[in-house]
Amino acid sequence: AWALPLRAEDAPAPGEKLKAELEKLTGATFQVRSEGAVTVVSDAPEAFGELCVKHVNEVLPLIRALAQFPKSAPRAERVQVALFAKYAPFDAFTTARLGACPGAFAYLHHEDPAKRAIAAFVLPAPPMLARLRHAAGDALLRLWIANPPRWLLTGLGECMEELAVDAAGKPAFGFAR
Repeated sequence: AWALPLRAEDAPAPGEKLKAELEKLTGATFQVRSEGAVTVVSDAPEAFGELCVKHVNEVLPLIRALAQFPKSAPRAERVQVALFAKYAPFDAFTTARLGACPGAFAYLHHEDPAKRAIAAFVLPAPPMLARLRHAAGDALLRLWIANPPRWLLTGLGECMEELAVDAAGKPAFGFAR
């Protein structure tokens, strides 16, 4: 059997499949916030979702520039973030996707592009944003190199965690520490 391709207006809105998956898994209600290349699906208070959307949109081009990705490296067209108010549902989600919880924020790079997502949970803003930068760096690197060596993936992620970003979303002098 064959099917007609979806028209743009018939395609599900960004994050709707992830929202349905998270609601089924946790029984909680999730909201979808989308701006630029970033969609956040979250059961956390709205301020955290808004902060996450804004920050990840700001740092994606900075990470590309600071990591000196070549112009030919793929760009993130859509980055999904599953942001949980508490650790337990984060643990359930990552365990369902990976078979084990990584313990900290993770970029889940499933073969299906629709299922790729950063998994995160609410922390005070500075450590939460640092971990989001790490996971966003993982996402960008994996778009360019499907299976990067662990040392490169971890090293770039740790550098991105330390990236100092000013109030305007620009890199400050050097790194945070």
